[in-house]
Amino acid sequence: LPRILQNSIRPTLSRHSLRIISTFSTPGLYSVASSFHIHRAILRMTCSYIAMLHSFCASTVPKPLMSNGPKLMLEFRGVYSSRYSRGFKATYSFTENFGITTGRQLAEYPCAFVFNSSDAKNGTFASPNFPGFYPRDTECHYFFHGSRTEKVHLHFTYFDVEGISPCEAISASDYVEFSNFMAHDRKYSRKCGQLKEFDIESDRKFFRVTFRSNDRLDGTDGDAVLSLLLFMALLLFTTRG
Repeated sequence: LPRILQNSIRPTLSRHSLRIISTFSTPGLYSVASSFHIHRAILRMTCSYIAMLHSFCASTVPKPLMSNGPKLMLEFRGVYSSRYSRGFKATYSFTENFGITTGRQLAEYPCAFVFNSSDAKNGTFASPNFPGFYPRDTECHYFFHGSRTEKVHLHFTYFDVEGISPCEAISASDYVEFSNFMAHDRKYSRKCGQLKEFDIESDRKFFRVTFRSNDRLDGTDGDAVLSLLLFMALLLFTTRG
């Protein structure tokens, strides 16, 4: 269940700096998810190894974050305290499902979910930790199984995945891949970047979608920069003509 982490600074004229580090860790394949509710401070988030994931300040509430492994460290730095800075409040949880709440998770993969038309003829699916930041260095598979006479129709309502077309390794692009098979399918090109709504349809009753994020972060003046990167899609099993 989600738990609450809270830091509150009382109004004071003191100009002494404050630094608090909170470390979250869990065994096995769990990831750490956090969601911020109130904050007016500088926060630095790190993942499984010590590399900065993001930093936040001012009064804008960050989108939910997720580690790419069983450890996440939050560092709070209060340089100045005033009547206008009240710290932050956040919930955290340990999760095995990458924040993906639809489909049935497959235990034999680090991150894989299956959608069967025998369970539901339509639905939705999304990138890990949607609508928050997706974790880096993550691969998730979505397997769609229709009946003998059905095919799979996907309508992407939102798509913002870091990368440059044609979304290859040379450009260090994250991407979403589509296939009528478990193996690569030359019919479909990878998708990345910021795209308007679009549709993808399978040829047969089976379809695979794979999301892959790399282990890199862009840097500006030594600080890591992470954009809101995700996708959301509608699922519909239709009868083949």
